[in-house]
Amino acid sequence: MNTYINEISPRFYSQASESERFRSESFDSFLKGGAAFRSWIEEQPSVTISEEALVVSDVCHDYALGKILGFNPLEEMAEITSNSERMERVLERYFTQVSSPFDGDLIVYFQDDFRDPKINQPITHSGIAMADDLVKSKWGNTPYLLIHPTFHSLEAWGDKVHYYTPKKELS
Repeated sequence: MNTYINEISPRFYSQASESERFRSESFDSFLKGGAAFRSWIEEQPSVTISEEALVVSDVCHDYALGKILGFNPLEEMAEITSNSERMERVLERYFTQVSSPFDGDLIVYFQDDFRDPKINQPITHSGIAMADDLVKSKWGNTPYLLIHPTFHSLEAWGDKVHYYTPKKELS
């Protein structure tokens, strides 16, 4: 049984057809992480809830960057209001794109085939790459850290990913 939020269930890319979209207000409500979210997640056999302690106010980018780099460079860029633009700058400054990730690399989700900051294709989600094509990521403002297959992510985040490893001079 699926848990529905405002009669619309968030869909995974691995389950959704092109015509299945859900309203952003349902998505935002769902990602606040109440009982409906936890119940829905528990019904997903390929998604597990990590027991790792979290700062509840963090979102996916805060969590992933903090774990990988040891600090959150987004905090240094408060003057930039676009999360996607801040993430683009962080990627340029601290990471190198790779075609195949190692355990612990950054995974970034977006919605278009070709990400080009000049045409403002937004970064929608990020997490930490793990072995066996798994990702550890924080979903919205929920108090949960989830471990899920790469493309068992919410449809709103897109079905395209790039992987990044920290630049050597940071190591």
